[in-house]
Amino acid sequence: MKSKQIKFMIAVGVIVISMVSLAISSFTENKQYFYTVDEVYAKGSTVLNTPLKVKGDLVENSIKKVNKQVEFKITFAEQNMRVKYVGDHPLPDTFHNATEAEVVATGNYVGNGVFEADHIQAKCASKYENDYTTTTMEY
Repeated sequence: MKSKQIKFMIAVGVIVISMVSLAISSFTENKQYFYTVDEVYAKGSTVLNTPLKVKGDLVENSIKKVNKQVEFKITFAEQNMRVKYVGDHPLPDTFHNATEAEVVATGNYVGNGVFEADHIQAKCASKYENDYTTTTMEY
């Protein structure tokens, strides 16, 4: 082999290795686990300060606004978790004290039953349910 071919092969190898390592590092930095409230408690300290998505049902009348921060509780499998929302995005329209909303909070579990969220998704279950008693289906 000529020295130009060897240099070219080394350059290609360096580029490929760099791209693979960059892809792996960005994947590990951006991955988030999806748990319910009871699963977070079961994991304990292994999920502290780890990017998570936590699912639970909004505890009715638990939303409190303190300055720019919103605090509320979610529940799943009879276990409650306090969520502090510190994000900049507006809260969803279906997220208010009068509804039974399913909530997915994105952020970090900081321990002692507190989850700091920077993004909130809410789905009002009754809004998306169909009333099958009045619907007739024709085939």
